[in-house]
Amino acid sequence: MGWLKKAIEGGWSHNERLQKQKKVLYPEGFKKWHEQAVKVNFVLDIPIEYLNLDERNEAKVKINKPGIFGAPYRDLHWKEAKIEMLNFHN
Repeated sequence: MGWLKKAIEGGWSHNERLQKQKKVLYPEGFKKWHEQAVKVNFVLDIPIEYLNLDERNEAKVKINKPGIFGAPYRDLHWKEAKIEMLNFHN
């Protein structure tokens, strides 16, 4: 019960803890690349805070190309998408 008393006295909030857990730090260069990829219509325009995350908690983007089963886009880890974008535009 000591943890409960400590939490109450310290003003601990369950929501604050969840927000800290959900916070994702994007690697350097990701935001700039994502903006550029959206601008050239390579990825769908989804705000980065709403992107799906992989098992390593890294962003996955939706490539603006048909996927399997007729999906209008393809999910791809952003680093793989960056390489594909470079190969596509060169």
